[in-house]
Amino acid sequence: MLEKLPLVIQNNKFDERGFVIHESGLLVPVYVGSQLGFSVPGKKFLDQEFYPELIKRGVLPLCPFTACGEYLDFSKLNDEMSVKEATSFWEDFNWIIGNVNYETLMPHSKFMIALFDGSHASDDGLCAEVGYFAPKHGPIIGIRSDFRLSENIAAPINPAVRYFIDEWPYDGQFFSGPNAYENGLYRIEELAFDIKNR
Repeated sequence: MLEKLPLVIQNNKFDERGFVIHESGLLVPVYVGSQLGFSVPGKKFLDQEFYPELIKRGVLPLCPFTACGEYLDFSKLNDEMSVKEATSFWEDFNWIIGNVNYETLMPHSKFMIALFDGSHASDDGLCAEVGYFAPKHGPIIGIRSDFRLSENIAAPINPAVRYFIDEWPYDGQFFSGPNAYENGLYRIEELAFDIKNR
């Protein structure tokens, strides 16, 4: 168990239904899974564009990169580390990921946003999160804006992953192509509204 909760949980007040009380009204907490936070441009996009847009649409993003970063000091990683030190760091990393993402952030989330843009559209970690989240926690909105059809045109993402997003009883939706973010954000706002008003 974590000794302290991530700041996004500590610093926000949750009502009895699990929504966040915010000056602009109730926000729906949502887990945002992606590989974008592993790169500088990707993290900049999330922090400066995508997350502020979600807040405008009534969603509080629960960012695994920010939350896990509170427990891990990546400045320790360097070329001078011994194998033993590097192994210890990554063992800590593995423990933190599980306890922050799957034991803390996901249970606070009303749905998940899965961003499949990145170096590998079917990122292993994100695919595992989709299969874990859908049956336990609720719907998933999947987004992939890369419109290069290097895969099967009928399957812009792995069909096993797509099943947990689109099929009953999971009730999510997958968006792909150049308008994926625009269409996905519209559906995210609509889903957040529906969940708040159930």
